[in-house]
Amino acid sequence: MKNTLLTAFLSFIYFIASTQAALCSEEVKLFTFSEASKVVADESVLGLAKNATIAAVNVFSLYESNLEKYIISNLETSLFKTGKIKLISRNKIDIVLTEQKFGSSGIVNDKSASKIGQLLGAKYILTGELIKPNNKFILSIQILEAETASLAYSNLFEISPKELKGYKKIIQK
Repeated sequence: MKNTLLTAFLSFIYFIASTQAALCSEEVKLFTFSEASKVVADESVLGLAKNATIAAVNVFSLYESNLEKYIISNLETSLFKTGKIKLISRNKIDIVLTEQKFGSSGIVNDKSASKIGQLLGAKYILTGELIKPNNKFILSIQILEAETASLAYSNLFEISPKELKGYKKIIQK
């Protein structure tokens, strides 16, 4: 009986130790903006109505507006390539934002995103931000329902620092 208990206890300890080792050695997947955009496109269209209209409003970054444009461009391209949604490009949205006096700050909150979506006839709004907590670059992407601003899709991606090598201001901050 003691042998059985000892064997069971040692097996349990081995199981716990091997599980912890596996968890600690698991590598975090780093994404490029193109890879993250493809994941967003592939995952998000599954939960959206077929031929739904998405307005790509903004991906906010504290760093550089060129980077914001690059990220939005990747997202628009990946979403368009699915062939399952209609897309309103960021360039067209800028015209509406200016005409409707939403301002040129580029910052869009849930209420204004909903209003923009309604003005454009979009069922969904794509928005997000690039943040840098703990020296990691995290791309947060959300797709909101335009009428209610409720969340239809959300995901976080850790972006490879190599992807940002051309943006020195980001890396130095």
